[in-house]
Amino acid sequence: MNLLVIQLLRHEAIVARFVRRRGELAFVEAARHPVEGKHELPRLLDGLAAVSGEERTILALHTDLLFLRELDLPIADRRKLRDVVPFELKGETAIEEEDLAVDALPLADGRVLAVWGRQRDVAERIALLAEQKVEPEIATVSPCHWDLLLSSAEREGHVAVTD
Repeated sequence: MNLLVIQLLRHEAIVARFVRRRGELAFVEAARHPVEGKHELPRLLDGLAAVSGEERTILALHTDLLFLRELDLPIADRRKLRDVVPFELKGETAIEEEDLAVDALPLADGRVLAVWGRQRDVAERIALLAEQKVEPEIATVSPCHWDLLLSSAEREGHVAVTD
């Protein structure tokens, strides 16, 4: 199984491909592509057909599309968090409830990282990828400094942090 990770930043897209071999992820290739507008993204994605075999696509959205806030909620079950967080955020978001996309990540000590944005903004990026036959199974964001989870020696070269 291969992994295709597409990270959309403000003015560029980073595309990386990994392959799972014997239970480990191995780096295959990566490239940075300048993207000055939505019209350039389909051109970039046009050549991203699966290399071989099963490939899962992960979309990492730019933080400009999302809002983040820590909440005190002693709930560890992510499904329950997704039900409760919209009520906790009510009145704080400037987004109509029917256009609100919400997720939450349990942190330490009963704290939760609430993440929300406009559903249509996220859906628009997913649709762009789907039109090019690289529909993401996972949409995520990389605002947290995941590289700080690794020592400087582990950060050399290409690295994928997975759960």
